[in-house]
Amino acid sequence: MGAGVLGAGRCVQNPFDTQAFGYAILSVLTYPRIAEQLSVNGSQTARAKYTWTGIAQQVLRCTEQTTTSTWRGAVSGEVETMHAATGEALQPTT
Repeated sequence: MGAGVLGAGRCVQNPFDTQAFGYAILSVLTYPRIAEQLSVNGSQTARAKYTWTGIAQQVLRCTEQTTTSTWRGAVSGEVETMHAATGEALQPTT
């Protein structure tokens, strides 16, 4: 098999590589186990990314990351401002 062909649930890494594309199609048609594995991987990917549950999980992760990042930045800025105003040194908390 060529590099980048038939891996990670896809047939070809570069669809513009005509040799790799042809080899991938031939491999799927020649080897039923490859076709079955691509089918299983594609189905799992589709359910994970493109169902309402999968999309909701992606939105939730994105929201949590954004909220956590924003909250940390806001709190950090407020704490630094308060300490600068009072002249107290920042002390790590445990």
